[in-house]
Amino acid sequence: WEPPGSKDVPLFWHIPKNGGTSMADILTHCLHLVSASNIGVTEGHDNEDYLQIRTYQDKGQYVNVNVASPLGIEHARKMGLVSSGLSDVIVTHRLHEAAVLFDNGHKARSFAMFRHPVSRAISMFHYLSKAKWEPTYDESLAGLTLEQYADSGKAEENWVTRFLTNQYSGKLTRQHVNLAKEIMRTKMLVGVLERFGESMKRFELYFDWWASKIKADPEGAMHCQYKKFHDHDNQVKHAAPDTQSAGYQKLLRLNWADMEVYQYATQLFDEQAVLVKGKDVPL
Repeated sequence: WEPPGSKDVPLFWHIPKNGGTSMADILTHCLHLVSASNIGVTEGHDNEDYLQIRTYQDKGQYVNVNVASPLGIEHARKMGLVSSGLSDVIVTHRLHEAAVLFDNGHKARSFAMFRHPVSRAISMFHYLSKAKWEPTYDESLAGLTLEQYADSGKAEENWVTRFLTNQYSGKLTRQHVNLAKEIMRTKMLVGVLERFGESMKRFELYFDWWASKIKADPEGAMHCQYKKFHDHDNQVKHAAPDTQSAGYQKLLRLNWADMEVYQYATQLFDEQAVLVKGKDVPL
Protein backbone atom coordinates (compact mmCIF):
# COMPACT_ATOMS: atom_id res chain seq x y z
CA TRP A 1 0.00 0.00 0.00
CA GLU A 2 1.22 3.49 -0.85
CA PRO A 3 0.16 6.54 1.18
CA PRO A 4 -2.79 8.41 -0.37
CA GLY A 5 -1.72 10.81 -3.11
CA SER A 6 -2.70 14.47 -3.06
CA LYS A 7 -5.26 13.87 -5.84
CA ASP A 8 -6.63 10.59 -4.51
CA VAL A 9 -10.17 10.72 -3.13
CA PRO A 10 -11.46 8.65 -0.18
CA LEU A 11 -14.48 6.54 -1.09
CA PHE A 12 -16.58 5.28 1.80
CA TRP A 13 -18.36 2.08 0.80
CA HIS A 14 -21.67 2.37 2.61
CA ILE A 15 -22.91 -1.05 3.67
CA PRO A 16 -26.51 -0.67 4.89
CA LYS A 17 -27.03 -1.24 8.64
CA ASN A 18 -23.29 -1.36 9.25
CA GLY A 19 -23.17 2.03 10.90
CA GLY A 20 -22.91 3.62 7.46
CA THR A 21 -25.40 6.43 8.04
CA SER A 22 -23.69 7.32 11.30
CA MET A 23 -20.33 7.20 9.52
CA ALA A 24 -21.53 9.53 6.76
CA ASP A 25 -22.89 11.89 9.40
CA ILE A 26 -19.55 11.87 11.24
CA LEU A 27 -17.61 12.57 8.06
CA THR A 28 -19.83 15.57 7.30
CA HIS A 29 -20.56 17.04 10.72
CA CYS A 30 -17.67 15.98 12.96
CA LEU A 31 -14.81 16.05 10.46
CA HIS A 32 -16.45 18.79 8.35
CA LEU A 33 -15.67 17.11 5.04
CA VAL A 34 -17.41 18.05 1.80
CA SER A 35 -19.33 14.93 0.83
CA ALA A 36 -20.52 13.59 -2.50
CA SER A 37 -23.37 11.20 -1.75
CA ASN A 38 -27.04 11.52 -2.69
CA ILE A 39 -27.93 14.42 -0.40
CA GLY A 40 -26.65 17.23 -2.58
CA VAL A 41 -29.34 16.66 -5.21
CA THR A 42 -32.26 17.12 -2.84
CA GLU A 43 -34.36 20.28 -2.83
CA GLY A 44 -34.54 20.35 -6.64
CA HIS A 45 -30.87 20.12 -7.55
CA ASP A 46 -30.92 16.72 -9.25
CA ASN A 47 -30.85 17.97 -12.85
CA GLU A 48 -28.13 20.61 -12.65
CA ASP A 49 -25.42 20.34 -15.31
CA TYR A 50 -22.68 22.03 -13.32
CA LEU A 51 -20.98 21.14 -10.05
CA GLN A 52 -21.28 23.16 -6.90
CA ILE A 53 -21.07 22.72 -3.15
CA ARG A 54 -24.34 23.25 -1.36
CA THR A 55 -24.68 24.00 2.37
CA TYR A 56 -27.84 22.57 3.90
CA GLN A 57 -29.80 23.50 6.99
CA ASP A 58 -27.85 20.94 9.01
CA LYS A 59 -24.72 22.96 8.05
CA GLY A 60 -23.33 19.98 6.15
CA GLN A 61 -21.68 20.63 2.80
CA TYR A 62 -22.50 18.40 -0.16
CA VAL A 63 -21.68 18.37 -3.87
CA ASN A 64 -24.80 18.42 -6.04
CA VAL A 65 -24.51 14.85 -7.34
CA ASN A 66 -26.20 11.53 -6.62
CA VAL A 67 -23.66 8.70 -6.46
CA ALA A 68 -26.25 6.31 -5.02
CA SER A 69 -27.70 5.43 -8.44
CA PRO A 70 -26.09 4.27 -11.72
CA LEU A 71 -27.59 7.22 -13.64
CA GLY A 72 -26.39 9.64 -10.98
CA ILE A 73 -22.90 8.16 -11.05
CA GLU A 74 -22.72 8.54 -14.82
CA HIS A 75 -23.93 12.12 -14.57
CA ALA A 76 -21.28 12.83 -11.93
CA ARG A 77 -18.63 11.29 -14.18
CA LYS A 78 -19.61 13.46 -17.13
CA MET A 79 -19.40 16.56 -14.96
CA GLY A 80 -15.92 15.56 -13.75
CA LEU A 81 -16.73 15.12 -10.06
CA VAL A 82 -13.41 13.66 -8.97
CA SER A 83 -11.15 15.86 -11.09
CA SER A 84 -13.02 18.95 -9.88
CA GLY A 85 -11.56 18.49 -6.40
CA LEU A 86 -14.81 19.66 -4.80
CA SER A 87 -15.47 16.55 -2.72
CA ASP A 88 -13.34 15.50 0.23
CA VAL A 89 -15.04 12.11 0.37
CA ILE A 90 -17.44 10.09 -1.78
CA VAL A 91 -20.12 8.02 -0.03
CA THR A 92 -21.88 5.26 -1.96
CA HIS A 93 -23.00 1.65 -1.65
CA ARG A 94 -22.35 1.10 -5.37
CA LEU A 95 -18.69 0.16 -5.20
CA HIS A 96 -18.21 -1.21 -8.71
CA GLU A 97 -20.34 1.34 -10.53
CA ALA A 98 -18.46 4.19 -8.83
CA ALA A 99 -15.14 3.04 -10.33
CA VAL A 100 -15.93 5.02 -13.50
CA LEU A 101 -15.56 8.26 -11.52
CA PHE A 102 -11.80 7.75 -11.17
CA ASP A 103 -8.77 7.67 -13.46
CA ASN A 104 -5.02 7.14 -13.20
CA GLY A 105 -4.52 10.70 -12.01
CA HIS A 106 -7.33 10.57 -9.46
CA LYS A 107 -7.50 7.22 -7.70
CA ALA A 108 -10.09 5.95 -5.24
CA ARG A 109 -9.01 5.11 -1.71
CA SER A 110 -11.81 2.85 -0.51
CA PHE A 111 -12.70 2.28 3.12
CA ALA A 112 -15.62 0.51 4.78
CA MET A 113 -17.07 -0.57 8.10
CA PHE A 114 -17.81 -4.30 8.47
CA ARG A 115 -20.22 -5.88 10.93
CA HIS A 116 -21.19 -9.40 11.99
CA PRO A 117 -23.55 -10.51 9.18
CA VAL A 118 -26.27 -11.91 11.42
CA SER A 119 -26.29 -8.77 13.56
CA ARG A 120 -26.61 -6.80 10.34
CA ALA A 121 -29.43 -9.02 9.03
CA ILE A 122 -31.35 -8.75 12.30
CA SER A 123 -30.91 -4.99 12.34
CA MET A 124 -32.20 -4.81 8.75
CA PHE A 125 -35.21 -6.97 9.67
CA HIS A 126 -36.26 -4.70 12.52
CA TYR A 127 -35.61 -1.57 10.49
CA LEU A 128 -37.60 -2.60 7.41
CA SER A 129 -40.50 -3.79 9.58
CA LYS A 130 -40.74 -0.59 11.63
CA ALA A 131 -39.30 2.34 9.66
CA LYS A 132 -42.54 3.59 8.10
CA TRP A 133 -40.79 6.74 6.90
CA GLU A 134 -38.54 4.71 4.58
CA PRO A 135 -39.45 3.81 0.96
CA THR A 136 -38.10 0.33 1.75
CA TYR A 137 -40.53 -0.16 4.68
CA ASP A 138 -42.18 -3.58 4.34
CA GLU A 139 -45.44 -3.97 6.24
CA SER A 140 -45.44 -7.72 5.56
CA LEU A 141 -42.43 -8.13 7.87
CA ALA A 142 -44.21 -6.61 10.85
CA GLY A 143 -45.17 -9.28 13.35
CA LEU A 144 -42.89 -11.96 11.92
CA THR A 145 -40.57 -13.88 14.18
CA LEU A 146 -36.90 -13.98 13.33
CA GLU A 147 -37.26 -17.55 12.11
CA GLN A 148 -40.18 -16.59 9.88
CA TYR A 149 -38.11 -13.74 8.48
CA ALA A 150 -35.24 -16.13 7.75
CA ASP A 151 -37.69 -18.39 5.86
CA SER A 152 -39.54 -15.56 4.07
CA GLY A 153 -37.26 -15.17 1.06
CA LYS A 154 -36.78 -11.52 2.03
CA ALA A 155 -33.95 -12.00 4.49
CA GLU A 156 -30.45 -10.63 3.94
CA GLU A 157 -28.38 -13.12 1.97
CA ASN A 158 -24.66 -12.38 1.58
CA TRP A 159 -25.16 -8.73 0.59
CA VAL A 160 -21.54 -7.79 1.31
CA THR A 161 -20.02 -10.58 -0.78
CA ARG A 162 -22.44 -9.92 -3.63
CA PHE A 163 -21.70 -6.20 -3.79
CA LEU A 164 -17.96 -6.73 -3.41
CA THR A 165 -17.88 -9.16 -6.33
CA ASN A 166 -20.58 -7.54 -8.47
CA GLN A 167 -22.63 -10.76 -8.29
CA TYR A 168 -26.03 -9.36 -7.33
CA SER A 169 -28.00 -12.52 -8.11
CA GLY A 170 -27.45 -16.22 -8.67
CA LYS A 171 -25.51 -18.73 -6.65
CA LEU A 172 -22.36 -17.73 -4.80
CA THR A 173 -19.36 -20.06 -4.80
CA ARG A 174 -16.02 -20.35 -3.03
CA GLN A 175 -14.51 -18.34 -5.89
CA HIS A 176 -16.72 -15.36 -5.02
CA VAL A 177 -15.59 -15.46 -1.40
CA ASN A 178 -11.94 -15.61 -2.42
CA LEU A 179 -12.42 -12.71 -4.84
CA ALA A 180 -14.13 -10.65 -2.13
CA LYS A 181 -11.22 -11.24 0.22
CA GLU A 182 -8.70 -10.27 -2.46
CA ILE A 183 -10.54 -7.03 -3.21
CA MET A 184 -10.55 -6.18 0.49
CA ARG A 185 -6.87 -7.05 0.89
CA THR A 186 -5.65 -5.01 -2.06
CA LYS A 187 -8.20 -2.21 -2.38
CA MET A 188 -9.85 -1.42 0.94
CA LEU A 189 -9.05 0.07 4.32
CA VAL A 190 -11.10 -2.02 6.73
CA GLY A 191 -12.99 -0.95 9.83
CA VAL A 192 -14.99 -3.18 12.18
CA LEU A 193 -18.19 -1.85 13.70
CA GLU A 194 -17.67 -3.83 16.91
CA ARG A 195 -14.39 -1.88 17.24
CA PHE A 196 -15.82 1.44 16.16
CA GLY A 197 -13.50 3.76 18.11
CA GLU A 198 -10.38 2.01 16.83
CA SER A 199 -11.77 1.96 13.31
CA MET A 200 -12.54 5.67 13.25
CA LYS A 201 -9.08 6.44 14.55
CA ARG A 202 -7.58 4.25 11.81
CA PHE A 203 -9.50 6.12 9.09
CA GLU A 204 -8.61 9.51 10.53
CA LEU A 205 -4.90 8.72 10.76
CA TYR A 206 -4.65 7.09 7.35
CA PHE A 207 -6.33 9.97 5.53
CA ASP A 208 -4.58 12.59 7.71
CA TRP A 209 -7.90 13.85 8.99
CA TRP A 210 -6.58 13.80 12.54
CA ALA A 211 -3.99 16.45 11.73
CA SER A 212 -6.18 18.52 9.41
CA LYS A 213 -9.62 18.23 11.03
CA ILE A 214 -9.33 17.03 14.64
CA LYS A 215 -6.07 18.17 16.20
CA ALA A 216 -7.36 21.68 16.93
CA ASP A 217 -10.26 20.35 19.05
CA PRO A 218 -9.89 16.60 19.69
CA GLU A 219 -12.29 16.59 22.65
CA GLY A 220 -15.03 18.24 20.62
CA ALA A 221 -14.49 15.90 17.68
CA MET A 222 -14.57 12.79 19.86
CA HIS A 223 -17.75 13.97 21.60
CA CYS A 224 -19.37 14.64 18.22
CA GLN A 225 -18.44 11.17 16.94
CA TYR A 226 -19.69 9.43 20.07
CA LYS A 227 -23.02 11.23 19.89
CA LYS A 228 -23.50 10.54 16.16
CA PHE A 229 -22.71 6.86 16.62
CA HIS A 230 -24.88 6.24 19.70
CA ASP A 231 -27.80 8.61 19.14
CA HIS A 232 -28.43 8.41 15.41
CA ASP A 233 -32.09 8.69 14.38
CA ASN A 234 -31.65 6.01 11.71
CA GLN A 235 -31.42 3.30 14.37
CA VAL A 236 -34.31 1.08 15.46
CA LYS A 237 -33.81 -0.33 18.93
CA HIS A 238 -34.42 -4.02 19.47
CA ALA A 239 -33.58 -6.72 22.01
CA ALA A 240 -30.36 -8.68 21.70
CA PRO A 241 -31.01 -11.93 19.81
CA ASP A 242 -30.62 -15.41 21.20
CA THR A 243 -27.66 -16.77 19.25
CA GLN A 244 -28.87 -20.33 19.78
CA SER A 245 -32.37 -19.69 18.41
CA ALA A 246 -33.55 -21.33 15.20
CA GLY A 247 -33.96 -17.97 13.49
CA TYR A 248 -30.43 -16.85 14.32
CA GLN A 249 -28.93 -20.13 13.17
CA LYS A 250 -30.86 -20.01 9.89
CA LEU A 251 -29.58 -16.50 9.18
CA LEU A 252 -26.08 -17.69 10.03
CA ARG A 253 -26.30 -20.49 7.44
CA LEU A 254 -27.95 -18.22 4.89
CA ASN A 255 -25.11 -15.71 5.15
CA TRP A 256 -22.28 -18.23 5.01
CA ALA A 257 -20.22 -16.22 2.52
CA ASP A 258 -20.57 -12.96 4.43
CA MET A 259 -19.51 -14.76 7.61
CA GLU A 260 -16.22 -15.75 5.99
CA VAL A 261 -15.75 -12.24 4.62
CA TYR A 262 -16.46 -10.73 8.04
CA GLN A 263 -14.02 -13.05 9.76
CA TYR A 264 -11.40 -12.06 7.20
CA ALA A 265 -12.23 -8.38 7.80
CA THR A 266 -11.43 -8.76 11.51
CA GLN A 267 -8.11 -10.38 10.61
CA LEU A 268 -7.34 -7.72 8.03
CA PHE A 269 -8.16 -4.96 10.50
CA ASP A 270 -5.36 -6.18 12.76
CA GLU A 271 -2.94 -6.58 9.85
CA GLN A 272 -3.60 -3.09 8.51
CA ALA A 273 -2.48 -1.44 11.74
CA VAL A 274 0.92 -1.15 10.07
CA LEU A 275 -0.55 1.38 7.61
CA VAL A 276 -0.74 4.02 10.35
CA LYS A 277 2.33 2.97 12.29
CA GLY A 278 4.13 6.03 13.56
CA LYS A 279 1.03 8.21 13.23
CA ASP A 280 -0.51 7.05 16.48
CA VAL A 281 -2.03 9.68 18.75
CA PRO A 282 -3.90 9.36 22.07
CA LEU A 283 -7.68 9.06 21.88
